[in-house]
Amino acid sequence: MGDESRLFASTNLYGTDAVFWAPGARVKTGGYGVLNATLGYAFPRDVFSIEAFGRNLTDTRYANYVVPSANADRTSYAQPLTYGVRFSVHY
Repeated sequence: MGDESRLFASTNLYGTDAVFWAPGARVKTGGYGVLNATLGYAFPRDVFSIEAFGRNLTDTRYANYVVPSANADRTSYAQPLTYGVRFSVHY
């Protein structure tokens, strides 16, 4: 634990190619990229911190999972652009 306050930042970019959800490539989703970021401030001694975050900053619509079936394929999509502020206490 440091005795000085500090700023911190991070970004990550997740990318994937096409995904095949069923044998024979009958159900396929295209590739995509997702960008996330965090910018924060940690108070002296790292006891408290506050950060702003953003997930899926490009608001990409992509499937979390797909359940193929003979009658109808079911798809669950990931969360859209999400952002907020987080306050943390470390003890």
